[in-house]
Amino acid sequence: MSVLLSWLSATKVGRWVATTFALLGSLALIAAHFYAKGKTAMRTKHQRQILEDIENRRKLDADIDHLDDDDIAKRMHDHWSR
Repeated sequence: MSVLLSWLSATKVGRWVATTFALLGSLALIAAHFYAKGKTAMRTKHQRQILEDIENRRKLDADIDHLDDDDIAKRMHDHWSR
């Protein structure tokens, strides 16, 4: 291991190889960071949409609960029995 480290620090090619791997590693870390950030943003967006759908469903259920039987029958005939 010490032979490899001394070669990387003592020769021009070794320094070039070490610099190249350091840059590639840095780019990989940056890419992984942005990938994780985008994945988190998409998960948040999806969860927000689910919550909005649940809220809309709750409001619709509340509206239907306040209808009498004739209004429910009329809505079913108008919208669902085509």
